[in-house]
Amino acid sequence: MRIILLYIILLSGASVARADTLSIPINRMFFHDKITAEQKLVDQLDGKADGVFSVGTHEEINQRLTDALYRKVKDVTYWIERNDSLATNNEKVKYLNYVEQMLRQFRGLLKNHEIHAIDFAMLNQVFFDALQLHAQGASFTSVITPAPFGIAKIVTEVLQDNAHIQAAREVVYTKFCYAFPDKILQTIRPFVNHPMADSLIVLAARSNPAQLYSYAQSRSTPEGALIHRNTHPIVQGIAELSHTPQALFYFPFLDNILTGKQTIESIRNILGDGYRKYDSVAYYKLLVQTEIEYYKRMAPPLKDTPVAMFGANGLRDMLRKKSIEHFVTPINELHNVSNIQVRMKAIEPLTAHELYYMMVMGEHELYTSSYKHSFNRMLMQMGPKLRGDDLLKTVHFDQFKKFIKLAAGYNKLDTFLKTMPATSAELLMKAFVANLDKTENLEDAVDVAGSYASTSPTNCYNLSCNTLMKIWTPS
Repeated sequence: MRIILLYIILLSGASVARADTLSIPINRMFFHDKITAEQKLVDQLDGKADGVFSVGTHEEINQRLTDALYRKVKDVTYWIERNDSLATNNEKVKYLNYVEQMLRQFRGLLKNHEIHAIDFAMLNQVFFDALQLHAQGASFTSVITPAPFGIAKIVTEVLQDNAHIQAAREVVYTKFCYAFPDKILQTIRPFVNHPMADSLIVLAARSNPAQLYSYAQSRSTPEGALIHRNTHPIVQGIAELSHTPQALFYFPFLDNILTGKQTIESIRNILGDGYRKYDSVAYYKLLVQTEIEYYKRMAPPLKDTPVAMFGANGLRDMLRKKSIEHFVTPINELHNVSNIQVRMKAIEPLTAHELYYMMVMGEHELYTSSYKHSFNRMLMQMGPKLRGDDLLKTVHFDQFKKFIKLAAGYNKLDTFLKTMPATSAELLMKAFVANLDKTENLEDAVDVAGSYASTSPTNCYNLSCNTLMKIWTPS
């Protein structure tokens, strides 16, 4: 702190020295005072109005930001006062107002968490570079192009009377799209005829295919026309799907459709077309099969997230909906039926791994008795040879922590662990708590502790609840 204070004193001395050599006309002192007021308001954003713009404990960074806020901003104002090309009082006032607006906009974005405090030093430099080009009547796009979105946005909004402002706005909009790709379709209308629009639509398709699907349904809108003229295979696939009857049922398989692994016709055979009846079981089985395939791709070494895996009407969302609609709800509604075969008839065609997904996807809707009968049915479908760890390998351990939590909550965890050798059960439960110390989710710790509490003492596998709570202790 002593170093910072000394630094500020030195800066203050330097400012006084400059002030002695520069006479500011009294009719412009008001505008300099407004800049000073904004500097103080920015200074206060760290919690203290102490002449130090602080973002943490690193003194060198704090010194740099303080220097930018006070000395370098003052340098910009002196450049304005000394610049002979800004010949009139009105021109100098206009440029002083630019400085005030830059500070005010930075303060607003910082308060809204749209920019980082540490960006101010770069902002001040980019702003000054742009200001000099602006004074020459030149475009400043060359200096905002390498800058982050927030900085480019502030500079462009402050210097909006630049003769080449449209080019600058296009640069800023492109940066906005890459920072917020899910906002592209909501904001692209003014740019639909710009060359960059086609590449931005591809970005939107990758980011939020369900949203693109929605916009593609209306060809008459500027956004719909833009989508349908696009030649990228992902965009074309979504556009074609948007005009297919029952399109949302095909949407979860979009990645496989685009790569030729599945055809719309093969899925239509399951969905029916007015002559053929919808096969709900076959559709669910296809969802499960695709979920297993897609999830495998997401794991190392591929780490590839398929198109339409997540989000509204994506694969995971549709799998949850159909699990509940076709299986969980029917068996719940028959909870008063004493004949188990009648009550559980809906899940009769399902294999062990299909029942696994039905339970984890319907966790919040399943009645206790529905879960227990479904679990027992899963064990029966596993048969004498299929072990619990083999079942989890079949699904590539997709949702396995949720499955373990459910089994523990319904007192079925011991039963499941006994379907595998003790060494495998121990490895499984260690994986269950793996990386728990890195999570900030208290619910995860509670789930884990509860899961272990539900196991019998002989099956704790050397990982007691006390040990678990030592692994992860919330601050």
